[in-house]
Amino acid sequence: MNALFEEVEAGEAALARAREGLTQFRASLLHAASTGALTADWRAANPTNETADDLLAQIMEARGDSIGRRGRSLLPPDLSNEPDLPPGWRWASVDQVTNFLGNGLARAPDGDTTDLRILRISAVRPLKVDQREHRFYRPLPGENLAGATTQRHDLLFTRYSGSEQYVGVCGMVRFEEPTLFPDKVMCARPLPGFADLGEYLEIALNAGPSRAYIARNIRTTAGQKGIAGSSIRACPVPLPPRSELAAIIAAVREAQAEATALPPDAFADQLRQSILHAAFTGRLVPQDPADEPAAALLARLRAVPAAARRPRARRSATQPDLIETPA
Repeated sequence: MNALFEEVEAGEAALARAREGLTQFRASLLHAASTGALTADWRAANPTNETADDLLAQIMEARGDSIGRRGRSLLPPDLSNEPDLPPGWRWASVDQVTNFLGNGLARAPDGDTTDLRILRISAVRPLKVDQREHRFYRPLPGENLAGATTQRHDLLFTRYSGSEQYVGVCGMVRFEEPTLFPDKVMCARPLPGFADLGEYLEIALNAGPSRAYIARNIRTTAGQKGIAGSSIRACPVPLPPRSELAAIIAAVREAQAEATALPPDAFADQLRQSILHAAFTGRLVPQDPADEPAAALLARLRAVPAAARRPRARRSATQPDLIETPA
């Protein structure tokens, strides 16, 4: 059994190395996707006159005008320190290509399981919104929750976190059930008909130039690291033509599917439990029919007088023998 446990430990170490390599692979994959390197061969094989300017024009037409939420003007991308893009690409801001809704609910959740679900801050991670990470919120009479309720394909961003690596990260809502989000989470909603753009934005905003911009704009306030909504709105996004955008999404999906076929973290613990169960049920090693049954062994032990079964007390090696002397 010890040998089996040693094999499990060796497998755990190999799995940890594989996960570390997978993390590095994902980072490289997303960076290549957001800079055009991932689809360089695709562009060469699929020449087109379509450009990202055409895509941005379609977005503006779908919006209806150049005015965003609450009558404010849309922020252009902050291009203070951005690299060159492939031919046909262009820079756009999060504000230009989404409906930026802003922060969620400021009041602390105080409900129970009969009330509405509200996401925890920890629910939002790079390329992921975990619906299981939630609390419950009891609305006030007449409270308007529309601006803080998720829709499928919404992009959620963390405003604050104790860890800088999680500030400003972006995850897409992939569940249907409307769920509230708190004040420390921001929401940008892709326009109707542009869910594919939302999936691409999730990739681009977690890597490459966009993530570098977010990292440069993180500020520390009262011990918490955070980012302003205006910084997310002005965040530059490398925008490809729409046909290439679809190719990027397909390539990322395929690469991630091939790279994530690893056992879950709990697999090694489950394997240990299986080994122990097999050991204590007699299935770990082949059984010899000639072996004395366990029931017979127990019966023999019960038949031995208790005094005979009691172990003798050990005499200390340093304690001298006591010799009784005559009176």
